[in-house]
Parts: sequence; structure tokens; C-alpha cells
Amino acid sequence: MGEVAEMRRESRAARARFSVLAAAVGLGAGGGGTLLHLSVDALLSWPVCFADSMGRSTAVPVAALVAAILATLSAMIVRRVAPEAAGSGVQEVEGTLEDLRPLRWRRVLPVKLVAGILALSSGLVLPVLATCLIANITAEGLGGRPIYEQLLERTLKRAGVERPPPARDTTVLA
Repeated sequence: MGEVAEMRRESRAARARFSVLAAAVGLGAGGGGTLLHLSVDALLSWPVCFADSMGRSTAVPVAALVAAILATLSAMIVRRVAPEAAGSGVQEVEGTLEDLRPLRWRRVLPVKLVAGILALSSGLVLPVLATCLIANITAEGLGGRPIYEQLLERTLKRAGVERPPPARDTTVLA
């Protein structure tokens, strides 16, 4: 009977650790997403400033030129630094969940954030990948594993499938 009680106690402790880690990851991802949103909101006011200072007839072509420059800079950063940061990021997340590719967040996140802020302030839309990357960083920073790894491991274990070793990010930033 003592062994069963010990197992229950360990199970409660594991659930508590998981809950704390999940809350920290949620706060990290939510905080990062909020900072991104606030940055973009601040930068989206530039067309109004142009219209106020130049008048609408002059501001429209100038704003179109600035938007084109911002979008082009965004695309150039992505193509040169982290091509896998292009697009919605759904393929990156799916590939990581299926252990087909590593999540190179050290390279992808800065590019996604900088290029994303440029793209959004030009009027383009940023995908969800940035929030997923921030959640991954928070989990790793707290010494845990991202929730998708834990969910995949649990699902495979229940299905009786042995999980191959996960792909790891070996990117070194200079």
C-alpha cells in the first residue's frame, strides 16, 4: 500500500511541475505576443502621420512607397538570414511536431520578429510562428521541454510506438 501512495504522490508532483511549466510557457508566449502586438500598433500609425503632415494626396503615394520598402526589407532579411522563416510557419511547426526537422528558433525567431514587424507595419500579416517560437524558448529556458514534445511522446507511448530521437537546433549565432 505504501508503494501505491508513493506513486500517487510522485504523479501529483509531476502534474504540479507540468502545470507550473505550462503557466510559465503561456505567460512567456503571451508576453512576447503582446510585445509584438504593441510594437506593430506603434508602427502602424506612420500612414496617419504622413497624411497629417503632407496632406492625403501626397501621403498616399509616399505611404505606398514606404510600405513597399518595408515589405521588401522584410523579404530580403528572411531570404538572406533564415529562409525557413518565410511564410506562415505552419510547415515548420508541423515538421517539428513530426520530428522531420529541427526548430531553429535561435535563427528563426529574431528574423521572424524583425521581418514580421517590418511586414506588418507595411500592411502585411504575420503568422502565428513567432508565438510558438517564444513558447519554445520559454520552455527551454525553464529547463523543460516544449509541450508539443511532451504531447507527441505521450501519444506515441500510448500507441506503443518508440519515438526516434528528436531533431535539435545546432545553429550557432555569430
